[in-house]
Amino acid sequence: MLFKSVLRALQFGHTVLPKKQKKLKRSALKESLQIQSSPTDYTLSGQLNDPLLTITSLLIRDRLQETVLEVTNQQHDHRFTFQLPHTLVAQLSQHAAHMQEEPDIPTVEEDGLAEIESVEADQDSPYPVGRFSLWLKFTKKVEHLTPEQLQKWEADGLPSHATLDASAFTREILLGRFVDTKITAPLAPLMDETFNEFVHLYTDLKGNLRLLLNKEPQIKPKIQIDAVRNETKATTVISGKAFTRHAFIKTGRLLLVHRESGDQVPVAIDWVYQNETSAKKFGLYRYHYTATINWSHLYQASQLQEGVYDAFIALDFYHRAEPKLQRLGRARYITRQLTPEALGKDETSTMHIIPYYTVGHRNLSFEMTEFSNENYAYLNHLMTFAPLYRLFAEKNTWLVGERPYKAQDNGYHFFKYMRETYPERPIYYVIDPTSNEYAQVAPLGNVLPIKSKEHIYHALMAKKVIGTHHAEYLYPLRSEPFKRKMRADRVFIQHGVLGTKNMNDQYGKFAAAFDTDLFLVSSEREKRLVTQDMGYADREVKITGLSRFDALLNDDVSVKRQMLVIPTWRSWLQTPLQFFESEYYQQY
Repeated sequence: MLFKSVLRALQFGHTVLPKKQKKLKRSALKESLQIQSSPTDYTLSGQLNDPLLTITSLLIRDRLQETVLEVTNQQHDHRFTFQLPHTLVAQLSQHAAHMQEEPDIPTVEEDGLAEIESVEADQDSPYPVGRFSLWLKFTKKVEHLTPEQLQKWEADGLPSHATLDASAFTREILLGRFVDTKITAPLAPLMDETFNEFVHLYTDLKGNLRLLLNKEPQIKPKIQIDAVRNETKATTVISGKAFTRHAFIKTGRLLLVHRESGDQVPVAIDWVYQNETSAKKFGLYRYHYTATINWSHLYQASQLQEGVYDAFIALDFYHRAEPKLQRLGRARYITRQLTPEALGKDETSTMHIIPYYTVGHRNLSFEMTEFSNENYAYLNHLMTFAPLYRLFAEKNTWLVGERPYKAQDNGYHFFKYMRETYPERPIYYVIDPTSNEYAQVAPLGNVLPIKSKEHIYHALMAKKVIGTHHAEYLYPLRSEPFKRKMRADRVFIQHGVLGTKNMNDQYGKFAAAFDTDLFLVSSEREKRLVTQDMGYADREVKITGLSRFDALLNDDVSVKRQMLVIPTWRSWLQTPLQFFESEYYQQY
């Protein structure tokens, strides 16, 4: 508890651990930029901070850095105003079509542009496509140049894209990365007269303006979680920041997607556009969001079921054809440690909600465990008085199992052997009574329906928990408070043989979501892998083989001339939606 109290102080008390301010590298020359759009044109206005400059024009260049158009400045000093009319679309289309007819020529981009990821959305277009950069061209009379500037240029050379003659210094700079960039409204694309072709004006990741012809700029939002807290035991509030680059959010909601069924539970999000912050970040859009989940309201409306819900953000953008579904994650370490559990209740039942962050990507998910109100009250009672009950309980109780709905793997075969060989021992099998495989294990006796009072009691009294997966699968509740009440040794009997896939993140000694006291393997080679590569001590690993191997030679399966292909699981395909849209599914 002291550890979490310190974390809360670090999370909310900036005076405890002051955050170092980042200094953005930007040109001191570029002072301000304002961008407006209408159905017929874009208007770009602003100024440079040197009043001795004269901005002459705006250059639009293709990927080979050839000038396609030059737009004259409507001002005559260090300020500028440019209008880009919708007729620009036809001019750029004609130029792009001409370029596509020419043989491939290596692209010549301005400094650093090659490092920027592609911004073109993956979509086909029957019309010419192309990306264009925008450049400001300005001059400064020679008599206004200082001797120090001239000496520096003589020694080091002129700046990039600059010339100097007897009367004036001339330079071209990318339009973007201004100290203050204001975009007053979402930028609509310019359409040609036929409404078939279009141009998008957008800001790239470097903060410079671009034009994209007949394609939408790709949207790759970044969403982070700053805090997850409970207003009440039944209300969870998630808040954080979103960075959507050049796309302005129209609507956005939290979606809780059930990992097995694919059912979606929508939750409203309150979005606040960070106007000042976005202006200081070259006009790239930034938001603060808050989502409030009332678990009891959802539960009473029959919108929640047992299992795991993955958190997504569903976003619709102005002037973009397709919505974006983004996994919610990117939580800081402190936030992950302080994310609280919650409850949803109705008159007869309680849904215990355990938030957690997935291994690897650290995305937010919620595990739902449902109890009758009577059993949930018994659970809390026994957690409080477990030390007293242990004084009178059987002294060597074992819990055995697999996943809660399974009885076919090493857990079942080990339990079957123990019940047939040592029937007097207090060994129990944990399984969901609604499972299709319940009937297979029930005749052996000592079967505990998961989350029953008997299961709750024997779990807290157990000396050993023996499972094919995480030991927590055999607990009535996988919450941290419940885990701390357990006193059983955890024995991992596995559900396969290690050696062809790196499972360190899932079952390694220092894996975030896995703990075991004894790790059983099938060979000396597998033991070396577990001790040398996965970090376990020699005393924590024993060679026993797999219990299910005892049944391999049983003559209880008819022989068929057939080939069976069983694709293995993929950690990044966690929902039916992700699975059915994946290339993995299409291949098989």
